[in-house]
Amino acid sequence: MSKHWRLGFTAAWFLGLVAVGATSCAVAPPEPESNSAPAGAVQPREAALSASSRHGMGALARAVQAAEGTSLYTAPSIGVCNQADLNEDNDEVGDSTSLSYASVWDNPPECWEWENCDETSCWPEQECDEYSSAWTGMVQGTICKNDEDWFLLQTASLPFTVAYVGLRAMAAGASHCPFYDYGDGDTSGYDPPESPENTLKVEVYKATTLELVASSTSSVGRVWMNLGGADNLSHDLYLRFRGPEEAKYSYHFSVSPQTDWFEDECEN
Repeated sequence: MSKHWRLGFTAAWFLGLVAVGATSCAVAPPEPESNSAPAGAVQPREAALSASSRHGMGALARAVQAAEGTSLYTAPSIGVCNQADLNEDNDEVGDSTSLSYASVWDNPPECWEWENCDETSCWPEQECDEYSSAWTGMVQGTICKNDEDWFLLQTASLPFTVAYVGLRAMAAGASHCPFYDYGDGDTSGYDPPESPENTLKVEVYKATTLELVASSTSSVGRVWMNLGGADNLSHDLYLRFRGPEEAKYSYHFSVSPQTDWFEDECEN
């Protein structure tokens, strides 16, 4: 991957983070909360929470940690909820907000050729790696009592086959990387207290069938999902964000469909 690519990705992410700023949220009029998946969905499986893309994520994490050292990640204020959410009303799958891509990197495959031989003959061998990806930029929303938000992620129209999707969602003031104590008086990151008020649940569905691909819940407002498998991910996806009845916070997230696997962006 080129240095220009990494720098461009980091700059775009950081600008999106600054644009998000502090958002406010208050209680919406109560409605009956549904904990069931939409019709046609299968039972969820918990997504493994690991890290993110090799595409400049180390540089990205350093920029995020620097931003979180400023006032951007103080405790969120409480104000008017859904009036501050530019994506409302997207409380149902039929009213989902269609996500656009801030950046798309369609890189040609990198291939290596060599010749293998045994005692009787030789033959050519080839191996190719493709590192292409897209990124939505930072998307902002609010969750209040009984509220949920739906988004459509279009993966079928990308110029490469999506084999992996990385999602990063932070709510209730949670930092991108978890809280870490270096043991010398220095710390980084912020985890809100574990509570229903700070709990965020994210579900991913196939757009064509509403089959549930994966689900993950965090009681500290930070959901990371690393999903693999072109069969599940390459034909558009619905993303569903919600919390328990007590949940009341602003959140932001980004999504990166790509061709290759992930590595840890928050190594200390």
